[in-house]
Amino acid sequence: MAPAVFAVKMGNEKLSFNCQSEIKLNMNAAAASVLASEHDGNPVLTCNNYGKGKIFFLSVPIETYLANLPGAFHTDEAQPFWKIYNHIADPFIRKNRSVSKDNPFIGITEHPVSDTERVVVVINYSREKIKTALRFSEGWEAGDFISKGVIHGEKIEITPEHPLILKVMKK
Repeated sequence: MAPAVFAVKMGNEKLSFNCQSEIKLNMNAAAASVLASEHDGNPVLTCNNYGKGKIFFLSVPIETYLANLPGAFHTDEAQPFWKIYNHIADPFIRKNRSVSKDNPFIGITEHPVSDTERVVVVINYSREKIKTALRFSEGWEAGDFISKGVIHGEKIEITPEHPLILKVMKK
């Protein structure tokens, strides 16, 4: 297995990743935008417009690599591969969501009650208690907690065994 070392620039942040792969694809981006490349300039993540949508191509087998790597998500040495997916999905998700987060171990589902109210379920997928911030999209604000929530300033505290349920209202 050969290492695929590649860098991704996301806004002002530049991250480097190391992923083992049995093969290396030498790519030519042609019309696609290069979002990430190896140190030799070989594209590994590209994006191209297709009809009304976009096509993303990742030539590195991240999922296979992580599925076979003990502690891939929970150790201090874990690489933040989730940021790649977050960077790709964020523009599409942000325009339809009232709440977002930055922590990879927090999951959020939104359930519309009406055009001006949603019930938001926040789940901690880690094994530890997490304190994290929720970001409310423009025009939305937190309403009442349906389940008992713990707030520390602008952060919520959520344990693995107790989802946080709250109402979100349009301003």
